[in-house]
Amino acid sequence: MRYALVLMLFLSSCATHKDYSKSYLGSTEFIKKNQAAVDQMASQLAQAKVQKDYPVLVASVVSINQLNRTSTFGRLLSEQVSARFSQLQYQVVEPKLRGDLMIREDGEFLMTRELKEIAKSVSAQAVVVGTYVETSQDIFVNLKVVQPETNHVLAATSYAIPLAKDVAVMLKN
Repeated sequence: MRYALVLMLFLSSCATHKDYSKSYLGSTEFIKKNQAAVDQMASQLAQAKVQKDYPVLVASVVSINQLNRTSTFGRLLSEQVSARFSQLQYQVVEPKLRGDLMIREDGEFLMTRELKEIAKSVSAQAVVVGTYVETSQDIFVNLKVVQPETNHVLAATSYAIPLAKDVAVMLKN
């Protein structure tokens, strides 16, 4: 009986432990995964004949469980998405430089009503929005390029990033 109790306690303590499949996710791998996601969406945008010379706005990527919150992970992901679209010659609007976009300590947010107003004020043809969710071994990321006037999804991608210790730290901030 005592053995069974000890075994049960041991197994239950293991259930809540995060299993970091990798102790460290190299920065190159992290960047490449995010760039590949943007490349995939850019290919879809080209097929949809979306023009590169009209502004694109990139919103903060947020937690799917708390849509009004982001983290260092979400902000860094948004920055990398923005940078990659810029490298691909899209006209990316930098939202942090806009005076009418409220910037909070935990990142900028574009809610539906604000999204349409801000997109219209900069003549943005598209807005990149995204969510992420943390699991025991991965972070699943969903990114979409949305036409702000109609809310039609012009491009989308989903991918996973291994939950390494360095990534987990970014999720906590």
